[in-house]
Amino acid sequence: MKLLSILVPTFNRDSYLERLLCELSLQIKESDTSDIVEVLIADNASSDNTKSIVNSHLSGNSNFSAIRHSSNIGADSNLISLLESASGKFFWFIGDDDLPVAG
Repeated sequence: MKLLSILVPTFNRDSYLERLLCELSLQIKESDTSDIVEVLIADNASSDNTKSIVNSHLSGNSNFSAIRHSSNIGADSNLISLLESASGKFFWFIGDDDLPVAG
């Protein structure tokens, strides 16, 4: 069980998502929190480059996992799917277009 689950809902916002996932990856490495943090992405059936971006971050990064819905299930259900899949004691929803401040 992780201490913190960072939950990222997304739909057709590949350029924003790429920046966020790069930043989260960097901050997890720099803060040496890989043993206590997970990043879970829920793709609500995006038709842009989201799938390949997510897959590139899953490769070789055990902190990242993803859910890809086969059809758009709506924003609320996408959020619920993240909560149901999270393993952390605490969770943090972050928008795919948000960037956390370093540290």
